[in-house]
Amino acid sequence: MNRLEQVQTLFFDALDLPPEDRAQWLETHCVDASIREEAAVLLSAHGRMSQAEKSPDGLAANRSTIPTAAFGAYRAVAVLGRGGMSVVYRAERADGQFEQTVALKVMAAYLTGPEFLHRFEMERQLLASLNHHNIARLLDGGLSSNGDPFLITEYVDGQTVDRYCDERKLGVEARLRIFLQVSDAVDCAHRNLIVHRDLKPGNILVSAEGAVKLLDFGTAGLLAAQSDVTATRARMLTPRYASPEQLRGERVNITTDIFSLGVILYELLTGSWPFGDPNSILRELDRSLGDVPAKPPSTVITEEAAGSRSVTPEQLRRVLRGDLSAIVMKALEYDPERRYESVRALAADVENFLNGRPVAARAQTALYRTRKFLRRRWLPVSAAAVFVIGLASAAGISFHQARVARAEALKAEKVNEFLNDMLRSPAQLSFNPKTFTVEQMLESAESRLQKAWKGDALTEATLRRSLGVGYMNTYRDDRARPQLEKSLAIFESLGDQKEVATSLFELASLAEQEGHTEQAVEQYEKVLTFAERLGNRSLIFQAKFNLASDFWLYMYRRKAEARSLANEAVALGLRDPSIPRTGLAEAMTLLGLIRAEDNLTEGEAMYRRALAIGRQEDPDGFWQATPLYFLSLLVAVRSPSEAAEIAHQQYLVTDRNLGPDRPETASAKLSWMRLRSNSGAPLESVATVLEAIEVVRKYPLQNINRWTALSHGVVLLMRAQRFQEAEAPARELLPILDANHVQENDRRRGQSLLGLGTILHEQHKDREAADVLEKAVLILEPAGPRYSAKDAAQAKKLLSEARSSLAPR
Repeated sequence: MNRLEQVQTLFFDALDLPPEDRAQWLETHCVDASIREEAAVLLSAHGRMSQAEKSPDGLAANRSTIPTAAFGAYRAVAVLGRGGMSVVYRAERADGQFEQTVALKVMAAYLTGPEFLHRFEMERQLLASLNHHNIARLLDGGLSSNGDPFLITEYVDGQTVDRYCDERKLGVEARLRIFLQVSDAVDCAHRNLIVHRDLKPGNILVSAEGAVKLLDFGTAGLLAAQSDVTATRARMLTPRYASPEQLRGERVNITTDIFSLGVILYELLTGSWPFGDPNSILRELDRSLGDVPAKPPSTVITEEAAGSRSVTPEQLRRVLRGDLSAIVMKALEYDPERRYESVRALAADVENFLNGRPVAARAQTALYRTRKFLRRRWLPVSAAAVFVIGLASAAGISFHQARVARAEALKAEKVNEFLNDMLRSPAQLSFNPKTFTVEQMLESAESRLQKAWKGDALTEATLRRSLGVGYMNTYRDDRARPQLEKSLAIFESLGDQKEVATSLFELASLAEQEGHTEQAVEQYEKVLTFAERLGNRSLIFQAKFNLASDFWLYMYRRKAEARSLANEAVALGLRDPSIPRTGLAEAMTLLGLIRAEDNLTEGEAMYRRALAIGRQEDPDGFWQATPLYFLSLLVAVRSPSEAAEIAHQQYLVTDRNLGPDRPETASAKLSWMRLRSNSGAPLESVATVLEAIEVVRKYPLQNINRWTALSHGVVLLMRAQRFQEAEAPARELLPILDANHVQENDRRRGQSLLGLGTILHEQHKDREAADVLEKAVLILEPAGPRYSAKDAAQAKKLLSEARSSLAPR
């Protein structure tokens, strides 16, 4: 056990003793005086804080103490809450770039050892990758100017889930639908190989509109050391919602979160704790030592609980018997192997209950399935004359539904097994965490997938699609396509239209990334047909947005369709709150680009509105890089200095979310440097430009962003009079456009030719320069005055100079 673990263990063990006995106990149980002193200091601070919070005016005084340290770009303005391990403040952005309110969590000072800081940084990068509309986004983190570890998260203005439900006297159905939002967020994290470990109502806020936000995601992971930490980890959690294995300090996995969700669901439905008195230390000890069964939900109902759910006690008991009881009790199984295999399986059973379908938690007897069917179809089978026919039909359909439910449960179980295996694998393998890459993890997953799941079509298809998307996100298109195509073929053979549509969408995105726009459009149109047939609004929104983007950016002959689809996507996003606000912001950015074609003021207004809407959900995420980029280009027409400031915001957002070695970050840096140069600022250094160009080349040739970034780099090198270094990237521009099937008369071709021609002319390579510039004039001159008049005039001037130099003298 390292020093940090020893201090933590002493601190928590001593907290169980009366204050007057702690000093003597420390003397007896710790021979290291320095460690003993650290634990004593922590105990003393904890005692002072507890006393202050108990006194009538102490809490107010304590809450008014706001740290003056700098927390990155933020400053604390008010205390939101405090615990033994941290204090949470409302904070505001202090760098003047834009107004933003966030939540600031400052860790306890004693957690600043090198081991913790190393894990803190690794976990912060991992958690920053989580992007879900029901998860409060981790925005930033690090060390304050005083050396305190801190996290910056999205600020959520809402109530805890239990208080929200009780104050509005929500019924059982409404509470279950809120619970499904929580489950969706936890499932997203599990699929990203992250276990929460401290789920509780205090970490779940609900906005006035009924949108759930899960807080403190992964904080327990931040505080935990390696897998051999036992009691210390368990004591950092909230025992009331912890699983028995957590209380024993054993290794946890996703079934641990499922147990905590079971406790939360039990309390939302009944208003009581499933194991008796939640304040009983003896009850907590019993739960950690042995199997303490939960009381059936229908047996703990009170008048007050029923009133808070807008029903009578008997009505609530009746609802909580049967299926709901089976669901809750399965989630609360003492043995992790007997709980739901995944959060998705738990949520599926809740949805089955809401829709009147059989639930997997109940024994699937013929009588049970028939009763469930008749309850859903009571009107068609109510006449006695057709009872026998109805019963036979019910049996056949319900048997089919049971098979579907079992197939889904089996898939969830297998996916869960695969994910847990991946969670365990780093502890079993010998690797350097500083050099272990995402691509290596994907290759490891692919190897495992090839050896397992054969004959299990549903699970294999699901895992192959996830693997394909992982490869696509790391620009390994060659590895992504086979996985996605195999996944699609399996789902088609199973006749699962929803999964077919999702797989087609990922293949369309891949074709788009590869530069095969026509193929991407064909597949997006199929996705839209599927989505409209299924009534899947989220997929309809995505398909319309992506089609509009491809029509506008690559297929100019379909601009009218692009405008129509973009308007429809934005209207759907504004109408449907279930569509993520960041997705709506991206669609509004495209609509701004379209409107700027005719009216620059309308385009700018749309970009700014997109940023305002998206920041309500994710104030500092990578999504805003695109609207910031287009806004910077548009503002540059009237204010180069303001444009440079906006481009700098884009660069900071990209660097913070993706890191300095990503091509997206290098591209944002080049854009910022170019706009900064436009405002009259000197170039930082040619070396910086060349380094960024090298990183940009990580983009595949088929990625149009490579053209944009290299164009910025070429312009910067030309302005620095470094024409020799500029020639190589300038020659790369046309092959990129060819790989993306960009039309021959596209003004980007004209701009690329003009740049190359200029560079060749400056190096006195006028024979080639004349040929290149002549092609540039043919493209730029007909392109119209708004965008290309100046470029066309420049190309003509240089062409004349090049021809003059070639003329015989």
